[in-house]
Amino acid sequence: FEHVVRINEARLGPDHPRTALALNNLASSHQSLGEGDTAIRLFERALSIREKTLGPEHPDTAVTLNNISRLYRERGDLAAAQPIHERALAIFEKVLGPEHRDTANTRHNLALLLLDTGNASEALEVLRSGRGRRWRMRRYLLSGLSEGERYLLLARDEWQLGVELAVAKRLNSPSVSLRAYESLLAWKSGSARIVHSSRERLATEMTQEQLELIQELHGAQRRISSLAFASDVRDPDHHVERLRAARNELNQLELALTRSMTGSDDPPSTVSVADLREALPEGAALVDLFLHQEWTAPTGESEAVAPGRWERWAVSAWITRPDRERIVWVHLGSELEIGTAIRSHLQSVARTPGMTQRGFGVPPKLTRSELEAARRILWDPLAEHLEGVDTVFVNPDGILGAVPFETFQLEDGRFAIEDHAFVYLQDASSFLTDPADRSSGGELLRLLAVGAVDFDARDDATGRDGRPLDVSSRSASWTGEWARLHATGPESRAVRDAHADTFGEAGSRLLLLGTAGTEERLKQELPRHQVLHLATHGFFNPDGVPSLWDAARAAVEEERAVVADEERYLVGKLPGLLSGLICAGVNRPEEGRDDGYLTAEEVRWLDLSNVELVVLSACGTGLGREQSGEGLIGLRSAFRTAGAKTVISSLWSVEDESTADLMGDFYKNLWIEKMPRGEALRQAQLAMLNRNRTEHGDPLPATWGAFVLSGEWR
Repeated sequence: FEHVVRINEARLGPDHPRTALALNNLASSHQSLGEGDTAIRLFERALSIREKTLGPEHPDTAVTLNNISRLYRERGDLAAAQPIHERALAIFEKVLGPEHRDTANTRHNLALLLLDTGNASEALEVLRSGRGRRWRMRRYLLSGLSEGERYLLLARDEWQLGVELAVAKRLNSPSVSLRAYESLLAWKSGSARIVHSSRERLATEMTQEQLELIQELHGAQRRISSLAFASDVRDPDHHVERLRAARNELNQLELALTRSMTGSDDPPSTVSVADLREALPEGAALVDLFLHQEWTAPTGESEAVAPGRWERWAVSAWITRPDRERIVWVHLGSELEIGTAIRSHLQSVARTPGMTQRGFGVPPKLTRSELEAARRILWDPLAEHLEGVDTVFVNPDGILGAVPFETFQLEDGRFAIEDHAFVYLQDASSFLTDPADRSSGGELLRLLAVGAVDFDARDDATGRDGRPLDVSSRSASWTGEWARLHATGPESRAVRDAHADTFGEAGSRLLLLGTAGTEERLKQELPRHQVLHLATHGFFNPDGVPSLWDAARAAVEEERAVVADEERYLVGKLPGLLSGLICAGVNRPEEGRDDGYLTAEEVRWLDLSNVELVVLSACGTGLGREQSGEGLIGLRSAFRTAGAKTVISSLWSVEDESTADLMGDFYKNLWIEKMPRGEALRQAQLAMLNRNRTEHGDPLPATWGAFVLSGEWR
């Protein structure tokens, strides 16, 4: 940088804007080295040049002012930093406008500076000055992006939400906490509400152009799945190049389709607490969980103090009830402590070797204190605000999405499921759909049941009508082989028979067993039925793309690094590759056929708007990838995004005979006893819990606790 400064001074002059840019960069380098005095002199010289050549109200002038303010703040001179920062904000607001990203960033940084000086009320006023406009601009931005781009934008701006929460926590005012929570609602549901709105348009009417885009998108999804699951990678560099090209193709197709659906209408409005309170049924409560960083207060007795900083990750919960005006904000504690407690809880209730494969492994010997930690830390602080509540709607975040609240055992030995029904939401705005969508829907007349899948063989590539299906190129199977689940055959037949006994000739039933349950056939049949019962293996790999790329990882260190870097990037853009269902023939891939891994990425662009109920009688289908406050993105949310009203899925590996018994009771409750969907599942779980107590002297939550309901519960 010193060399660049000398070149610019000699060729362009000491007062040229390019010289100021080089000085600005050089000053930042000295700042990083802890040489504050030198950095200040260089910043001030750059500022003088920019004021002289560009003007006192140019955005580049404001950038240098921001740099100077940040340096004073790092040195603990908050009094000197504040007026400089205020001047920078005034320039950005005047020249770029109150909605510009640079303006918003500067505003939130000023709020933190005011918070550090003890002026939380002033910090609140600064945030209020641009709050509504910024959220409105973000809605427009999100409506024109692909899903991966939406998450990147939300993640980039997450710290701004943290500023609002820090100010609200410091002021400890109900009205301020309410506004902070509404900002959280706007941020958490930003992508989901736009997806819901655009998919509604797609379901009601589709142009020829959109139909062609969807067909192209399905082809791109198959190609990227084929690459991601490849186990024989002989040339890692070429493989990564193809993977990157496929990812970019998929993103561009999704972007074109998204923009074609957005049209000229305004994007969906943000959610208010009043909206939620009105939509919540009587006797219910919403528990909205959020994982966020906390801002620590500055330390120091003299004029120069250590500024505040982002420290630990913490978990907060907001509780909304229709019978109470005030929302409750509960600070549950650090993410590290809660995460450790959740892992211990899952190890305790699941009692399956498969848990360690999914990243929840903990030392096998747990003390009583460790076993009770999750309930004590996570449930007890909430329970005191849920007295008199029958149904608890849970909007989880991060690892909190991996724990079924039903399985918390209370001090008297009872379980939370015995006092409350639980429904899990993809986002809090799920309540705010049209009244027709919030009803229990159709009469579930058309059933598709899949079971006893033969993972070693598959039917030929024809559909039910005998015409060839649209298939992709060959993809090698996952390392290792999938074993047949024998009990899923009788389970699926029993579901079919129960459906026939209930609906008779008025309904239709399709049972796919053995080699019939191919990926091609499932993609064709899923949109045609109202009830989908899918009894097969599910997969979820939280550590990377399902592709293990063993051959590449056995290569030299540089080659492995190339593959690993692209893999991590792919996960960030396409988290739907991390989870899915295993289809017929997956162990024996064939040329010209789909690979047998029906991923969440492929499911989410199917048209499932006519599907009322999906039962994923598989292992780990409710899990997904943590992503930007949107909870866990996985197979469960993919089915909901595609239009399915209700999804029942599992959170861990469940013994298949127990699952068959549970599902038998569920469908009996649903079709014969005419129970609402959520109550039908809960009563089936309670029946198994009580049988376990009677027959085994143990409630055995592993047999009933894994299954959770997301979406329409009535």
